[in-house]
Amino acid sequence: MDKKQFLEGIEKLEMAYNQKFTKGKLILWYSKLKEMQADKYLQRIDKLIEIKEYIPNIAEILDKKQVNSNYTNYQQREYDNIDFNQFYANKRG
Repeated sequence: MDKKQFLEGIEKLEMAYNQKFTKGKLILWYSKLKEMQADKYLQRIDKLIEIKEYIPNIAEILDKKQVNSNYTNYQQREYDNIDFNQFYANKRG
């Protein structure tokens, strides 16, 4: 997506949510969204304007539903055979 297409979406957001983007915010948002296809970007913005009461964030525009699952998909440890009295914080004296 080029800057002109990016600004088209930003103008829609600014009008729909009555907010003005600062220069810094524009730079940050463009750096994160520039790899997105322009048509998908504009469609997401139109959709979000219809369903969101508050201005969407970058992740919502990118449609990121899940953070890296490597940190959430793990086997639960068994704690049956652990002596919690041996931990540093539990040692006395």
